[in-house]
Amino acid sequence: MTIFEKVFTESKLNKKIIGIRMYGDDTKFWCGYIVDFNNDFIIIQHFSKHGLADGFILEKTENIESLDIDNNYSKSFQKLASKIENNYNDISILEIPTTENWQYELLSKQELKKKAVDISFTEDFTICGKIMEIDSDFVKIEPIEDLGELDGYSIYRLEDIDSIRLDSLELIKRSKNFSN
Repeated sequence: MTIFEKVFTESKLNKKIIGIRMYGDDTKFWCGYIVDFNNDFIIIQHFSKHGLADGFILEKTENIESLDIDNNYSKSFQKLASKIENNYNDISILEIPTTENWQYELLSKQELKKKAVDISFTEDFTICGKIMEIDSDFVKIEPIEDLGELDGYSIYRLEDIDSIRLDSLELIKRSKNFSN
């Protein structure tokens, strides 16, 4: 078992909050506990800077640069998050992928087609929207802007998707403002 796997296991078993830094972006830092993991992916129960449950993030393990464990920041989050009642998201939709075309495996689930999702791409940009259509190579997304307004649709290659995020506070805000 690698050092990362030991930390992931402890975080999962004890709902221990850790900091996770991603390669290539000084601002891409997740704070939360591991819900599930394997050699290729982790699912993180993310917490906002205010200690509120902020959705789930599916990330590739190869994108993780470093982990912060038991530092003052993660300890303060642990205390804050534990003080807020019912501070969790429903994980029933998101599972660790088992196929090579993991993007299709996750985004083609019927339950996800009803939700807004955040999708991060290898080109370092993210889109928030609803899945309109998907096949084994492409996904058609209806973007939802900051105040819930629709902005046409876009089509992306599945192979360019780097991570997927569900039930974040930002997604909930945009979905609630969505007028259609």
